[in-house]
Amino acid sequence: EKEELLKTWGLVKIEELIDHILLENEPKILSKDFDWARKIEAGTLRPSGTGQDKNAYLYVRTRQISMLFNAKRPSELSPSEVKSIIGKEEDQQLDFKTVSYQDTSKREEDWKHDLLKDVTSLANAQGGYLFIGVEEDGNDKATNFRNVDNARDKCKSIFDICYRYIEDKLMADEIVIEPYTIDKNTEVIIIRILPGQNQPYMINFQDNTLFYKRHGKSNRPMTISEIRDIFKSDEHLRRLEKIEKMIEHLIRK
Repeated sequence: EKEELLKTWGLVKIEELIDHILLENEPKILSKDFDWARKIEAGTLRPSGTGQDKNAYLYVRTRQISMLFNAKRPSELSPSEVKSIIGKEEDQQLDFKTVSYQDTSKREEDWKHDLLKDVTSLANAQGGYLFIGVEEDGNDKATNFRNVDNARDKCKSIFDICYRYIEDKLMADEIVIEPYTIDKNTEVIIIRILPGQNQPYMINFQDNTLFYKRHGKSNRPMTISEIRDIFKSDEHLRRLEKIEKMIEHLIRK
């Protein structure tokens, strides 16, 4: 019940500790003090309640991310990893589209809204992969791959739309959109979206401002409480930034 207060208290205590070190004539940090950090990086120390895959964490801009396929870029995925989605259902980190957004029968404003909703939903949640060119059965289970014509051009178009209508901007390492060749006759599009570090991401499109988040295999509008909780965490981010600057000063000293 006091989780947020506990986090703030912990950050304050870290600040006090570093302040004390900075005031010493000969500040020293013993190597054993960083053993926990090395263990986390090596994958041997993990928070309770998380998966035990030692390769489950990827460090991006000092963030620890647990994600499907170890959050690899599409071009880094092996053919076996990509083909492993066949037979899987959509879930929290996996979304399938049979055809590209541009190739649907919907009006332009409607398919653009669908694209923006799908991308921001993943960015506001745990991140994930959006596969374009995957046929599904009635249970949202992937059954086969389908070729996407002019995949490279469509990747650029998708990126341009996201960059124009999503606020804050997703960083280059947070959204990667690439064509992927399945075989000589089949090319699909894979979009990797990391959980954004500037959540919540908002759609600003056609005079509407909208927030979405992924729940299971559904993309739903965010509630006021969900948006409020994200802004509350800003206090922790500010304190973490202060701690980072203090450590940089300590290292220079």
